[in-house]
Amino acid sequence: MKSKLQSFGMGMLCLFFCSSSHAQISINSFGNSGAYSQNFNSLDSSTATSPWTNDSTLNAWYCNVSYYTGNSGTIATGGLYSFGNDADRALGSIASSSLDLIQYGVRIKNNTGSDVDRVYLRFTGEQWRHGNSAAGLQSMRIAYAVADSFTGLPGSTNEWSPLQFWSPQYGQSGTSLDGNLASNQMIVAGAMAVDLSDGKELFILWSDTNNSGFDHALAIDDILIAFYSGVSDLPVIGSIGKYYSDTEMILPADLLIDSLCFLDSNGVLGVGSHQLTLSGDIYGEGTYKSNKSSKLKMTGNGFSNPFYSNHDYADSTNRFAGLEVNFNLAGDTFELGNELQVSGVVAAVSGEIVTRGSLLLVAEDETTYGQITGNGNITGFVSMEMLVPGNSPGWRNICVPFDTVTAGQLGNEVILATSNGSTIGGIAYQQNLFSWSENSATWNVFSSASTSLYGKGMNMYLYNPDNTRIKLAGLYQNSSLNLGTLSKTGSVSNVSGWHLVPNPFPSGINWDSLSKPASLSGSYSLWSTADGGYRSWNGTVGDAGSFIPPMHAFWVYASSTLSSDFIISSSSRTTEKQNHFGKNEGERNCIELEVKAPYGTYRDQVILYQDNSTHPLKSSITEKRFGLDEAPNIWFVQEQVNAGILPVPDSLLPGDYPLGFYSSISGKFRVASTMLNWDPLYEAWLIDKKNQLRHRLDSGDFTFTYTNGEAKTDRFVLRIEKSITTSLSKPDVPEVYLYSANGNLYLISGYSNYHYKLFGISGKLMAEGRSESKETIMKGIEPGIYFIEWSTATQSGTIKCVHHPY
Repeated sequence: MKSKLQSFGMGMLCLFFCSSSHAQISINSFGNSGAYSQNFNSLDSSTATSPWTNDSTLNAWYCNVSYYTGNSGTIATGGLYSFGNDADRALGSIASSSLDLIQYGVRIKNNTGSDVDRVYLRFTGEQWRHGNSAAGLQSMRIAYAVADSFTGLPGSTNEWSPLQFWSPQYGQSGTSLDGNLASNQMIVAGAMAVDLSDGKELFILWSDTNNSGFDHALAIDDILIAFYSGVSDLPVIGSIGKYYSDTEMILPADLLIDSLCFLDSNGVLGVGSHQLTLSGDIYGEGTYKSNKSSKLKMTGNGFSNPFYSNHDYADSTNRFAGLEVNFNLAGDTFELGNELQVSGVVAAVSGEIVTRGSLLLVAEDETTYGQITGNGNITGFVSMEMLVPGNSPGWRNICVPFDTVTAGQLGNEVILATSNGSTIGGIAYQQNLFSWSENSATWNVFSSASTSLYGKGMNMYLYNPDNTRIKLAGLYQNSSLNLGTLSKTGSVSNVSGWHLVPNPFPSGINWDSLSKPASLSGSYSLWSTADGGYRSWNGTVGDAGSFIPPMHAFWVYASSTLSSDFIISSSSRTTEKQNHFGKNEGERNCIELEVKAPYGTYRDQVILYQDNSTHPLKSSITEKRFGLDEAPNIWFVQEQVNAGILPVPDSLLPGDYPLGFYSSISGKFRVASTMLNWDPLYEAWLIDKKNQLRHRLDSGDFTFTYTNGEAKTDRFVLRIEKSITTSLSKPDVPEVYLYSANGNLYLISGYSNYHYKLFGISGKLMAEGRSESKETIMKGIEPGIYFIEWSTATQSGTIKCVHHPY
């Protein structure tokens, strides 16, 4: 079909002829650039009989029938046909008792100058007629032969049986079909190992055998043949019905295989950074080659042979960014043959995942980790890895996601004896795994390696100040956890009533979706190493967020004995991800904003709006801290007053970050620098919309006083400027200042006699001179990246200058 050919992309699949004389097709280069394609649109569409002449009707094509006829599926007589409804044609046949074997194919010569060890074939199989109700599933077989030269159909061939085209329709009454419809088609593709030396010919042969009763009308269209040597990208885009491989190929784009994917023991399908969707039958013992950006989606029918994703292959990590198993039948299985790592979501929707102990939910960093959702069955052990960001030795609230985990699994991270004789920083290792008893208001130590940890919130002291990876394995379960009627039995202030409870699942849970009994606080507290303290969730901006990551224990408060059981339901599970042990470190780079009402009167509400939108970005808030995804277009709308935090991207890219507020009263607008990691080589300025108010935010506070209504429509800009590095750190090193309004570049130094050169990023000399004062001005500098070389009698150095168009 013409539309399918166009989908391959411009210049990818042009019909290639080596010369004007009829002979074999010549492929002169590997891959897409040398690929041969044929759409059969030059065939006659007339219903009158036309002669078929080998190597003439179609260059290098041969057939064992000497005539063909135009047919739209209305003719049921056996013969060779040009099928189609218009100028878009396909080559096909109907076998019969008088024509019990119809064969046609093409001969192609290897003129690449090298040996070919794999051939890629792709074609569209089309069905143009249904035989009758007695006609079952029928196929068109494919075979190949290799020789020095062919003069006609080959005498003996090698079967490519996995690539045969099966009729999409069968078991119906005899009728014509439109082979251009997707329901009557199957795109078949495969990569086959073929020993084709340079100069030899390959013959690819399609065979239609007579079946009992009436035969279907089967045809081929949009042929693509490409030669390869070694691992190369597959020339496939979009979707195919069947794929077979006994060699190694790599996906260049997302691919859907919706009928059959067969990899024999030598077959390798490289997923790369794409999504491979297998919605049909999957067979063979080949390997699916992945990296950490690959995605695998399994739908359709399950398979009994193990699934292999093999990191022993170059550039393969055994890792997928997502895995979805959603089979048509609940009993279908997806069985692992070796380790499969998933850094994103394993969606076990329907069917069964048989892990054989080889499924690992891996943490790539503190924000990326694997988790499981869905109600499908997972049998066998599952491993889960959690990254604890390195800050300093300290306590972490943890829990386990599997009901078979014991204290001994924590290995070197847990010390159950009083001391193991080792020290860190002069501190002896001590017991470091405890559970909290609300009844006695004490911490209880775990003393046995065989103690089950499931269903418990725990406090563990990590001695290692570096990043720590905790890896646990156990049997997956997705049942809700009943913690019973939590109570407040003690009377110790600020202690009694608190319970350290677990997230019992290998996935995040949404606190808001939990059904919480009366007398249980509507908030929870989660420890954050980023803050060095607890972050609470009460449903407003600035707290811990409603999602609790896996392997995190959290605190809840019961003001009295609960009126009913507190159940952490499996329905509260979510694919939302939260950073392990607290907020994103980037949020620590922030500017504090405080809007004050007159006379020191504080109010209790500030509402945020996204830019000029009339819809609140968040609900009414009392304590404000905003995530990086909410910057930079945030307005502070002053209805009542408190304090807020404006984020600065942790990359500190120079730029303008708008902020503003609305005031119906007089008061003060205060900006204070609270950055913990502010880079001294950057400057932050507060600028009003008229560029009149300019204050450097490097230390201390800046307060802007406004009168009633004055700030109603004012918008301020937080401007980050200048990115400078220098090879020396001496008092007389020039400093660079850029003034965006006029493009001037200023060199300022305590030394008034130095030579300078200004180079562009390509090394081109843009300016050169000698300073005659402590300030040198280079005018009209265009935005870009520059390097300034400078030297005095005793010093020299280079300054990198990034001039942004702000």
